[in-house]
Amino acid sequence: MATENSGLLSMDPNNYEYSFDNTINVREIYEKIVDSEPNNQLLYTELLKNYAVTGEQILKSITKRAGIKAGKNVKFDKMTGIYRSAVFGYVVYDGMNSVSVIPVINVEDKWRGIMVLPPQKQLKRQLSADDIQNLISEIPIKLMVDYDKVSELVEENLKFNEGVCCVFVEGKKPIDGNVQKVILDYDMSIETGKKSEDGSIDFKERSFIHNIDAGVQIAHFIPEKPAIDGLDIYDEVLEANYDEDPCYKIGNNLKVEADGINIKSAIKGILVNNNNTISVSNVIEIEKVDLSTGNIEVDGSVIIKENVTPGFSIKTEGDIKVNGNIEDAKINCGGNLIVSGGIIGGPDSDMHINGKVYASFIRNANLISNGDVIANQIVNSDISCNNRVIVLEGKGVIIGGNVKALNGVWARSIGAISESKTTIIVGRDAEAYALFKNIQTTIKANREEISKFKTLLGSEYFKDPKAFIQRIPENKRETIKNILKKVTNLVKETTELEEKRKEMSEEFEKLSNSSVTSMEGFFPGVTVYISNIRKYITNKISGTEYFYSKELRDISEKAPKILPPEEYAKIDVVAER
Repeated sequence: MATENSGLLSMDPNNYEYSFDNTINVREIYEKIVDSEPNNQLLYTELLKNYAVTGEQILKSITKRAGIKAGKNVKFDKMTGIYRSAVFGYVVYDGMNSVSVIPVINVEDKWRGIMVLPPQKQLKRQLSADDIQNLISEIPIKLMVDYDKVSELVEENLKFNEGVCCVFVEGKKPIDGNVQKVILDYDMSIETGKKSEDGSIDFKERSFIHNIDAGVQIAHFIPEKPAIDGLDIYDEVLEANYDEDPCYKIGNNLKVEADGINIKSAIKGILVNNNNTISVSNVIEIEKVDLSTGNIEVDGSVIIKENVTPGFSIKTEGDIKVNGNIEDAKINCGGNLIVSGGIIGGPDSDMHINGKVYASFIRNANLISNGDVIANQIVNSDISCNNRVIVLEGKGVIIGGNVKALNGVWARSIGAISESKTTIIVGRDAEAYALFKNIQTTIKANREEISKFKTLLGSEYFKDPKAFIQRIPENKRETIKNILKKVTNLVKETTELEEKRKEMSEEFEKLSNSSVTSMEGFFPGVTVYISNIRKYITNKISGTEYFYSKELRDISEKAPKILPPEEYAKIDVVAER
């Protein structure tokens, strides 16, 4: 037994004197001999290095304090600081934790007794067959002991100076059982960060989300196995353990292969472990986005219970739902962005949303959306969307910034008493309009170029081109042919551009039907653009709808028309099942 020791423990290796080799893995060598290599004399030679007799010093504490625990078959003398072996056996040093001795006669397994005897010829104190039998007889064994085998092996040991091993008594080893288990093959660990080329670590890149393709190996089954009780050497039942932990459960979108063992992903998505239930989903739910998760990249949708903290990014193929706020973040959303709190911009903020945007408020943000942008208030933000901006719930205000929407803007109130500069643009696709202007410029330049070439060639060419070329000296014909080729290409390009301009003009005509509606009115400082027509608000205007009048070819106004609530009803994220 270990002796209790008062005072501070001495855990410095320099405070100990080792009597044997503390670098040898004695337990590993012993187990090899017993389980698989009983005749490997090299193993016995190694084991002999740490063979101690009863009462022999195996370790000394210079401070006389038992910092290292005296384990099995070891006694500690607190007066001298000496650890001694209580048996004949093999000294095991377990680092700074403990020191123990595996006895020559070992019944630790209970269901069997094992003798492992080292080469003894060079030892001062040798164990004879009688000594071994006496050691065994001190153990209250109830099953039959094979003393003949023990005696035979001890005699061989002494005669040939070889290590020997045998099981001298054996009951029945208990066989543990288990329920069917699911063993995870896919590595779901999370990285500390990503190492950069300069050796630094970006702690925002942690691979927190496990995106996988269909057909990826996820796990495998271990079959159920019954528990079979054993019998110990004292003729008592040794109860087997039955492991009832399945490790993991199989959730949605996983398929078991025809072999009934291997488990693979059935769809492309996100591998999720929810309370040890493994699933593949198109939606993952996380607490928040901060250093604990790093940046998020998802081949699906993500639900964030709390906030997205400043400086992080989210990229998804599907929707993003945030129950808190998004602050100064980079968002690249393949679906809809749904924010219960607000969107707060910042120096690193940049947002591209392929679907709709829902938020309680949007403040100081730079946001581009292909779908509707729906909020309770938009303040000092740069919003561009290819559909509608709707701000009718809550305060329902648009104050400051630039709001561009192809198909119209609806709000309770636009602008502020302070005359904040607020620009509303509808019916105009800035990129398309820039392209349209470029097309017009190119058409004009082409026509001027064609006109110059026609002047250069003269009227004779157009009366009879073939005869005209025949009259040209041969050394100049190649130059004229190149000019004619340029003219032909310019005419073809101009015809195509005129057709494109016509199509875009028709599209702009449709977009001119877009309007800007404020149910309660506009404040001075607001500028409204419908297509290419501008209206600057200089006085407080009551609730009205600004639209483009084709008859007047100008912006006109009429009583605002209520937008049905179902037009801007909030949607939610739905997981595949």
